[in-house]
Amino acid sequence: MAKDVQITYDVVLAWFFFALFEEIYDPYNSDYWAALADQLGQILFFLDAVDGFWNGIVSGFTSSDALVPASSQNYPYASAVQYPIHGADSHTGSTTSTYMHRTLDQALAGSQFQVPTPASCTFAPSPSIYPISGNGGTGTFTVNTGAGCKWSATSDAAWISITSGSSGTSTGNASFSVTANPTTTPRTGTITVGSSLSSATGSFTVQEAGVCTYSLSPGRTLAIQPSGGTYAVSVTTQSNCVWSAVSNSSWLTVSAGASGTGSGSFSFTAAPNSGSSDFSGTITVISQTLTVIIGSPVGTPGTGSVAFQGSPVSQTFNMCPNSYPYYCPATIPDYGTIYVTVGSETFSVSYGSSSDTAAGLASELANAINQQTLSPISATASSSTVTITSTINGAATNYALSTSYTYNTAQYSYPAFTASASGSSLTGGTD
Repeated sequence: MAKDVQITYDVVLAWFFFALFEEIYDPYNSDYWAALADQLGQILFFLDAVDGFWNGIVSGFTSSDALVPASSQNYPYASAVQYPIHGADSHTGSTTSTYMHRTLDQALAGSQFQVPTPASCTFAPSPSIYPISGNGGTGTFTVNTGAGCKWSATSDAAWISITSGSSGTSTGNASFSVTANPTTTPRTGTITVGSSLSSATGSFTVQEAGVCTYSLSPGRTLAIQPSGGTYAVSVTTQSNCVWSAVSNSSWLTVSAGASGTGSGSFSFTAAPNSGSSDFSGTITVISQTLTVIIGSPVGTPGTGSVAFQGSPVSQTFNMCPNSYPYYCPATIPDYGTIYVTVGSETFSVSYGSSSDTAAGLASELANAINQQTLSPISATASSSTVTITSTINGAATNYALSTSYTYNTAQYSYPAFTASASGSSLTGGTD
């Protein structure tokens, strides 16, 4: 309707200007101004006639509400809701202008029609915050918005990916995936939901914990006697990290509900060994494998030894060699750590004092070995030698044996103390 009226106005105006400039234009003609007034009067008459006609169509013959150019031209229909377009031109064709678009958006989004427009849309993700463990994973959130509102979801972090629902219309869901955190430091990322046609946006925040690490106590290898029994294992991890314990052996039964979030514990039961040989089984706790060895009712244990050698070493160094003639002496001892690995268990002793001795380091290692509950080995120290013996019998107790060390390579070219093993494994274990 508006377009038809605009065309009519354009035709009438074109006729007016043609008549004005081609037929009567003569600035020296005394009748010029009278003719001009006559032409303008005809234009006003025709425009008012068109306005009246369309006003009658809209308000006299229908019950429609209307958008009108100005308050002076409100439709006479008694119950019509008026939306004057202030600043618009005075003809109905102005409803195609930017003034009309703005007023139409306001009218459609208002209480009368309740039709959403891009400018009136808001976006509210639910939930707005999503905590997740350092292992990463997947999730889904809801985008709450008005009917007909278009939206898109965009991640601002490379480690958060939109897997489905990256865009939609009206309320809907978006799914995402989170990669594992490679560090122990927690991190935060955001998925922004909104539309290019609206200034309103919503934020969905992902809070990922640091990388999950797991440790088992009393250790990763447990040795139990042939009689079997029930034993407890502690799991240490970060607060948001999940875990579960699963037996991989028929003779090992994990207690029901052996799972949790954060540090916790579980129990397992080992069936008695009535055979003639020892054997082992495993329990998996996320990234950790717990090895359980049950001894043989007969046989002998594996044995081996580690011998320490060396003595304290220290030297005086000039700590400011580039400040001649100044001299900054400092006496620095050689310091380091000796590691002894038996099977899958590693024990260590450190040195760095002038009072350290090979015998003292041997005694310290023996104490470290004997502190572990259900340890697969026990140790005794005699002078500078540590004798290591399996706590159960069987051929499987001939555990691998090795030593290694670190030392102060910044000031020294050799370690003050070393340790050597009796062989590459314990020996003498039989069924």
